[in-house]
Amino acid sequence: MNFKQYSRILIFLGIIVVPLSIMPSNSTKIPNQYDSNLLNDFTNNSFFFPRPIYDSVGFEQASWHHLMFHKQKNGFAMQIAGMYAQSYDNLFNPAYFLFDFKNQLTISAGKPSTFTPLIASSTSIISGSTTTTTANSTSQLVVKNGQIGQICIPSANRDVLGQWVGITKSENLHLTLNPKQEQGCIYIEASQDINRFLQNSIFNNWFINFSMPVTWIQNNLGVRGDQEAVEAFSQRAFKYIKMSPGDMTSMQISQATISLGARYLSQDDIQIMTTSGVIIPLSEQPCGGSLFEPIQGFNSHFGFDFLVHFQFPIIQKESNPSRILFFMDLHNNFLSRNHQLRTYDIKNKPFSRYMQLYDNFTNELVPAMNALTIRSRVEPYNIVNFSTGFRFAHHACYGEIGYELWAHGDERVTPEPVVTHSIGWWDDLRYGIAFINSDGNMAKIDTETGTVVAIDPNSEFGQTASESTINFVAPPDGKYNCCPTPSFTAQNKYLILSDLNIYTPASRSTITHRGFVSVGLGDNGKKRNYFVNFGAFIEAPQNNAALNLWGGWLKGGFTF
Repeated sequence: MNFKQYSRILIFLGIIVVPLSIMPSNSTKIPNQYDSNLLNDFTNNSFFFPRPIYDSVGFEQASWHHLMFHKQKNGFAMQIAGMYAQSYDNLFNPAYFLFDFKNQLTISAGKPSTFTPLIASSTSIISGSTTTTTANSTSQLVVKNGQIGQICIPSANRDVLGQWVGITKSENLHLTLNPKQEQGCIYIEASQDINRFLQNSIFNNWFINFSMPVTWIQNNLGVRGDQEAVEAFSQRAFKYIKMSPGDMTSMQISQATISLGARYLSQDDIQIMTTSGVIIPLSEQPCGGSLFEPIQGFNSHFGFDFLVHFQFPIIQKESNPSRILFFMDLHNNFLSRNHQLRTYDIKNKPFSRYMQLYDNFTNELVPAMNALTIRSRVEPYNIVNFSTGFRFAHHACYGEIGYELWAHGDERVTPEPVVTHSIGWWDDLRYGIAFINSDGNMAKIDTETGTVVAIDPNSEFGQTASESTINFVAPPDGKYNCCPTPSFTAQNKYLILSDLNIYTPASRSTITHRGFVSVGLGDNGKKRNYFVNFGAFIEAPQNNAALNLWGGWLKGGFTF
């Protein structure tokens, strides 16, 4: 190959690679742990997207690239592969699902609290060390003789107030996670040259590709800790994102991909090939019943697929069939938006999905995630898969050592509840954070004694406590008048869609790095070419929004 041909190839590479290296992120810039541009570790998320086992350009192209450029007279080639992957421990993955970057939660019930009015006058006359308030003063409710451990006092000794999840014992209980995953896949890919059917020189280098994976996934959130805590976060009253302690399994045909491709060059081991196609989802969306549910493929997103493949010789001698080759592959999946059920938190209240809400339509308490799981528009990311390395070739046999990068940005999730009252609906001004007592029941404050007493929902209405967090129950919303006679007027505060945190239910951005090796044995016959290839890999992410993985594959292919 002469200098002019090399120059054209280098220019083509520059056109593709340079824009990718300077492309700005399309993620909205958000502060602290929500800043995807910094690829921080994330926390307090209710949705996690693991890498599909078959979404690997290094795995797909191993030995297959040779058949694509050396098809027999019928122009047909096929490969069938079996692949297995398993996660290994990542100390930072639990913090993705918990909150405040914790790997373990401490849960304990709060002791009863007694309230007293605190005078807060807008008109005060200060004389020396004496403060005089006017007769029209109002007051706010505060805990009388507040002590650590009370239900209405924030406490550094607990992460979760037990009453929110049905625990009334005051001793400390602990809960931790250790998410693990196994994936297996049967992958089938076929390629047919178009010129076998359309006898025109235009179609000499064109071909159609079809691929389809059948994937088995087994996820386990690895819930561990005191039995009462484990049962509290997996209770049957939770319709969504339960912390299920057992295995969750799914086996389906994930998707089908149909692509149109072209080979641009094939001489002296120089290869340039592109494909463009569509991704057709064939699997159902997960129902969101448990945290870390198995997700098939690209989570039922329709998409567009683009691949570009390069290979060049580095060391080659005319009299020697052995040579060393450099390869580079770039694979991009652009996913379209769809609608899914996603579970939100309330803004500035991590883990509020596990609190109790007051439903003023029914005058009852409801677990927050049952109301905060809403039909949403999900606008996903591009998934970029880049692979490069060296091939050591002898005739039609290839050994590879390579590096692979897999990355995507943040999802954008927007609540779009359905109009009718079905799964995923939402009503503004219907739900508020409930004011509860030490038994976990709807409650009110007795204005004479300051004690918290239960409410009879048949004769009295519940109250909200909008300043509450997962750690404690705040005083109820309303106005407390101290003079001339103490009285309390409830003024409940209810949630609207804009009060919800849109980052909690989104899959967060990540970059993973994989090293892989493969060995392929092949032969070019008179009527058929074939290969057998096996490989292994190990992978680690740059943050906690993906899993550590190791695995391998065995595949074979032929052309006739």
